[in-house]
Amino acid sequence: MSQAARQALVDNPKLSSKGYDRVSETHRTDLLSADRTDTYLIGMLTWLLNNCDEPIMLTAVRSDHTNPDQRWLHSGGKAVDMYPKNWEDREQKAVCNVLKALSEDPYCENVGLGGIVRRWRTYVTWPEIPYFWLFDDDIQDHIHAGSACERDQTGGVRASHSKG
Repeated sequence: MSQAARQALVDNPKLSSKGYDRVSETHRTDLLSADRTDTYLIGMLTWLLNNCDEPIMLTAVRSDHTNPDQRWLHSGGKAVDMYPKNWEDREQKAVCNVLKALSEDPYCENVGLGGIVRRWRTYVTWPEIPYFWLFDDDIQDHIHAGSACERDQTGGVRASHSKG
């Protein structure tokens, strides 16, 4: 992704950080840096904002993700934790709108359902493709979304990745 695409993402009014009306400085720094976040992550978030009616609230990107994880998740700059921003009085609908959009996002490779979000797992038809991984995340209410980091440029699956 170009620097202009990264800038357009962090300036998108539909994207903010928890506790902020816009993207926080920590998240801006992560998302603007090609050294901190993968190009597919930027593509995934851009696609999501363009194809989902819900505004998105980031809860963790890379620098503020408290649990170190594997290179193909937050620690590798390939995943974010999020929640619909305006979910009050319509949490199920808002969450399901985001989950449905992620299930169709060509850049999304893994989705983790945290806390209450697990209730709505069956409300969405998930891709049945070898490189897509749906999992239960921790007890905090959030959606983990990981970018398509394991596909090669022809759309194939890299054999070096194991989801066990």
